[in-house]
Amino acid sequence: MFQERPLYTAAHITNFILEQARHDEIFINNIKLQKLLYVSFGWCYVLGRKKKLFNDPIQAWRFGPVIPNIYHQYKKFQKGDLRQAPAALYFDFKEMTTKRAPTYEMDEQTKSVLLAIWDYYKMKDTDSLIDLTHQKGTPWASAYDRENRKEISKRRIKKYYQKKYLD
Repeated sequence: MFQERPLYTAAHITNFILEQARHDEIFINNIKLQKLLYVSFGWCYVLGRKKKLFNDPIQAWRFGPVIPNIYHQYKKFQKGDLRQAPAALYFDFKEMTTKRAPTYEMDEQTKSVLLAIWDYYKMKDTDSLIDLTHQKGTPWASAYDRENRKEISKRRIKKYYQKKYLD
């Protein structure tokens, strides 16, 4: 089954990506961040974790896959650079409070896979990443509905990236 509880939230992965963008001095806006979160979710399952990276919903929006809670944290930046943006937050249900998602708590295997994903995709511009996620047969394409923001099945994302890995 694909029901296991992830160790991380999308906020943890967001903070990792933003740290890398700052370190490598790579421009990143909210749309690019959303696509990197999506491909990280897909590739992390195939490249080592063998379980979901995070549970946050991934929806099919006009410009591709979006993690709504992360999008809304950064929408005020519009198309601007997020390298100076504050860290992403998540709600801790155990403590019933909002917290900064620290990346220092990540295991080395996850960091290693995320770094490889970052290194591969970091130089792609926003339009290239939109094109990548909009290809025929992608999980986004199967879920997208102009009238509604439907959730993209994580099972479908997993199967798509497994097939991509084997091709």
